[in-house]
Parts: sequence; structure tokens; C-alpha cells
Amino acid sequence: MTRYLINRAALMVFTIWGVVTITFVIGFLIPANPARTIAGVHATAARVAQIAHLYGFDQPFYLRYLHFLWNLLHLNVGMSYHYHESAMLIVLQRLPATLYLGVFAVLTELIIGFPLGVYLAYKRDTWVDSVLSAMFVGGASMPTYWFGIILIYVVAYKANLLPIGGFNGYGPAGWSSLVLPALTYGITGAAYYARILRSTLSDVLEQDYVRTAHAKGLQRFRITRKHVIRAGLLPFVTQLGMDIAYTLSGLIILEQVFDWPGIGNLVVTGIDYVDVPIIIATTIVTATLVVVLNFLVDLSYMWLDPRLRHDH
Repeated sequence: MTRYLINRAALMVFTIWGVVTITFVIGFLIPANPARTIAGVHATAARVAQIAHLYGFDQPFYLRYLHFLWNLLHLNVGMSYHYHESAMLIVLQRLPATLYLGVFAVLTELIIGFPLGVYLAYKRDTWVDSVLSAMFVGGASMPTYWFGIILIYVVAYKANLLPIGGFNGYGPAGWSSLVLPALTYGITGAAYYARILRSTLSDVLEQDYVRTAHAKGLQRFRITRKHVIRAGLLPFVTQLGMDIAYTLSGLIILEQVFDWPGIGNLVVTGIDYVDVPIIIATTIVTATLVVVLNFLVDLSYMWLDPRLRHDH
């Protein structure tokens, strides 16, 4: 286990370094002139050259890259061209809002999709299974932004039950602004979890040890909790691990729809203004989150299936 953890930690560092390097190269190759962006369209050529020298834009690629890596060790990727503040500091200030929304969005997926998947596994090949499975296909195919706009119109605008957008802060005060975006993501994403769990648990229910437990007269709830669910959790957790990366990318659109002040909204602004430090900072932060969370998912495999611990 110790060797496995060391290897995984080394792989995490290598992955993050690769993402950082690729992001820097792409930022370097962008044809826009960052010095002109900072100076403004009406700045003189002398002023643009002065800013290029100040920020090091006139240095060769390898020097800029080494300087970038050294600054990154101090969590510094440069000043934002648009906000004129530390790009990493801005991203870290926006990060809690994105994590707040992301956690509740995934929890909504699980709260809706998990019980439905278990229920459908027991109702396999019935009319209930056919109807709900068809609905899940429609839910999985529905664009998140489109469903979000519908909820805004019906629930927020017409019924005036919840805020149209924005952010009211954390805790109970922020629940009203959280409900619509979390439901938007949760309802459309729950279909994936329900279908995966239904398929996996249907196979588990056919196993001999489950039939034996039923034959002994054990209650269905106890059989499901103790034998069925745990055996079917590995594919479910695998989907959860992939969903983490998708959630972070999907929240970019969701934050735009609901005017949520997270890093998704920030990266769109960075792209609009060709703000390379903001783009690099958001990419590094999200990549690090994805790598770390997927590492935690891998560890959960070993908790769910002790055989994997012996393999490593």
C-alpha cells in the first residue's frame, strides 16, 4: 500500500506538471498581444514595449517557462490583465462558490439517482422499468443549460418561488440561490447514476448468495443494504469519479446561466479578455482538484473491495 500511495502521488505530480506545461504553451502560442491588452488599444508602441519588458513578454520561451514554474511554486501565475490583481488569488477567492455549487449538484444527483437505480433493479423488465428508463434517456439527453433556462422561467420568473440567479452566500442564507442550479444539474445527471446502478444491481440480484438470503427469509431492506448495494458500488463510484471532472467543466455553463460567481464564470471572462493568467490559474486549480479527487476515488475502491488492497 505504501508503494502504491507513493506511485500514485508521483503520478499526480507528473499529471499536474503536464497540464501546467501544456496550458503555458497554449497561452504562449495565443496570437493576441498581452502587452497590448494590458496597455489598451490606444496606447503608443513605446508604452506597449515598456509593458512587454515589465511583464517579461519580450523574453525567449524557455526563460519565460522557467520563470513561470518558479513563480508557480509560490502560487503565482502573474497578474490578471483585466482585473490587475494576482490571477491565482482571484481564482482561489472564486473557488469556494464553485465547490459549494459542485458538491450540492453531485449530492442532488446521488439523492435522486441512487434510490431510483435500486428501485429499478427490483422492478426490472416491468412497465415501471420501461417508463422510467425512457424518462432517464430523455433526461440524460437534455442539455443542462436548456433545462436550467426552463426552471428559471417557470419556477423563478412565473411562480416567483426562488431567485432567478446570483449568489446569496453560504449556509442557510444561500440555499434559495442554490436550489435551482443544483436541481438543474442533479435532475439531468441523476439519469446516468440510476441507469448504471440499475444495470449493476440487476446482475447482483441474480447471484446465488442473494437468492439464498431471500430463501432464508431475510428482509429485503437488509439484503439490499448488506449484500446488494455494496457489491454494485464499484461501477457507481467509477461513474462518480468521471463525474467529478465533468461537473467542473459543466459548471462553466451552469454558472453562466445562473450568474454564479465561481471560477466557471471567471474563465469565460478570461477568455473574453484574452486574460492568459486567469485562464492558466483556473486550469491549474481545476486540474489539481480533478487529480486529487480521482485519487480519493481510487482509494475508495480499496475500501469497497478488500481484494484490491492485497493486489497492491
